[in-house]
Amino acid sequence: MSLLRKPEEEAKDALLEMPRFYWVYSLCCVLFLLFKEGGSVTLSPKQENLGGAEIIWQKSTAPTDSPAVLAVFHGCNHDGIDWFTYPEERIIVKYALSKGYHVISFSSQLRVGPR
Repeated sequence: MSLLRKPEEEAKDALLEMPRFYWVYSLCCVLFLLFKEGGSVTLSPKQENLGGAEIIWQKSTAPTDSPAVLAVFHGCNHDGIDWFTYPEERIIVKYALSKGYHVISFSSQLRVGPR
């Protein structure tokens, strides 16, 4: 603690220097609280190969007048199935399914890192 700085300023600086993990975790908590409506949706994605490309999809069972498709893409050397397995992605997918969107994700064939 610096003698020249107020404790409030140090707390503000500490918040800005918070590791990225905690920012992502905080965002996930906010998303969960905002979109918890999708909690009643059960994830049971189908996995298929189409022309060598891995496709993961799930149809919504929610009643809707105009069904739509939400195509989600993952970066950072992740697979399409991660949208249905990682907690923060599951929140998004479950919310979309609860609103009547069918969800489809893809796995990249051109990867630089390990799978």
